[in-house]
Amino acid sequence: MFGANLGGNITPIGSASTVVAVTIMKKNDLKITFLGFVELGIVFTVVQLALASAYLFILQQLL
Repeated sequence: MFGANLGGNITPIGSASTVVAVTIMKKNDLKITFLGFVELGIVFTVVQLALASAYLFILQQLL
């Protein structure tokens, strides 16, 4: 469940939803480069991985 969104978080071509989002951004003249998207996506990916790791660590301690 946590790993399913990593491709879409990091690159604009990683999932269908990010392709749609980038298309909408382009239609509304909101400019972002591929590298700009990757730079922002890495932040969200690191947060997602940290939360997933904490969740799995807590789950392991409970079981």
